[in-house]
Amino acid sequence: MNPPFETWIQTGSDRQLATLWDGFGSITSRLYTTKDAASLISGASASTQIPTIVKRIQPPSPSKRRLTAHRSTPNESFARKMVSYKVERYVYETLLSAETRLLFRTAQVYSFTSDSIIMEDLSALFPLPMDECCDRASVKGMLRWLALFHAWFWGRTRDMPKRNVWSGAKGVWERGCYWELETRGAEFSVLSDDWKRIGREVHAMLERVPAQFLTLCHGDAKTENCLVRKEVEGDSESNEVAMFDFQYVGVGVGMKDVVYLLCTSGFGMTRDIEEEMLQWYFECLQDGLKKRTATVDDGTISIWELFTREVMMDHYELCMIDWLRFMLGWGLWGDSGYVKERVAEILKKRDI
Repeated sequence: MNPPFETWIQTGSDRQLATLWDGFGSITSRLYTTKDAASLISGASASTQIPTIVKRIQPPSPSKRRLTAHRSTPNESFARKMVSYKVERYVYETLLSAETRLLFRTAQVYSFTSDSIIMEDLSALFPLPMDECCDRASVKGMLRWLALFHAWFWGRTRDMPKRNVWSGAKGVWERGCYWELETRGAEFSVLSDDWKRIGREVHAMLERVPAQFLTLCHGDAKTENCLVRKEVEGDSESNEVAMFDFQYVGVGVGMKDVVYLLCTSGFGMTRDIEEEMLQWYFECLQDGLKKRTATVDDGTISIWELFTREVMMDHYELCMIDWLRFMLGWGLWGDSGYVKERVAEILKKRDI
């Protein structure tokens, strides 16, 4: 166990690794030196070096802020990002713990400052950036992580404090994921009339999903927010992964995360791959729910009996349409050709 953070001594200068989106701050690596309790008492020189990651929020000045495309809701983009960092801090402070890290790996937080989070450097244990090793086993590892995350928070969102862009104190997003319609007025405003209709209809359908099927979404489950440890012994079906960046955690259906991952990973979507990956996620989710013995309100019916493949596919199709709605306003990327083809089939089948 490490000694109290207050006794740690910074060694050397910070090394910048990345800047935050739209110039909102930085990600740096920082090295600390510590002494264990015995060394502190005895005065011995033995010490330990602990590498950390520092996420610092420094919003740009008003003159440097990028305006939203439609300008009908001033500073929507700025407000959304500011809320996102408050949400992430809440998630690390309140929802993630030593217990959850045993189920789905996240960074341990060592300290918070007024504008920073100082956390564990996960690259020591998970050395490979997911976007550089996006193979079948890594995608399955990420899907398993999401399934266990979803299973843990399944049915636990009702009493969580929630907020949106313009109101609320501490809490998660009342609707998770960064492309949520109600936080993306700029992108929605440039859609065709037909896609505005489709977007509203699908949004309403997702709003009507029964509470018993809601969980927390990670909200930005892309390969860039994941680190991988490849299994070297045996023929493992999936790699171990760790995830970070919890700015858009909020209430929703888990398929939002699954659609986003599968359609942006660059793994190369086909119907066969879609089926394989969805079945893998479903089995991992069912296993997570059974271990939690999650039940519905009356305490008699297990949720894993109610959340069938048919329910999952219904959510998957709605989330696929919703994802394309956002891309049509923001810009196409990832496996957008597959998404457009798949959504055309879904819209025809559902007569939307």
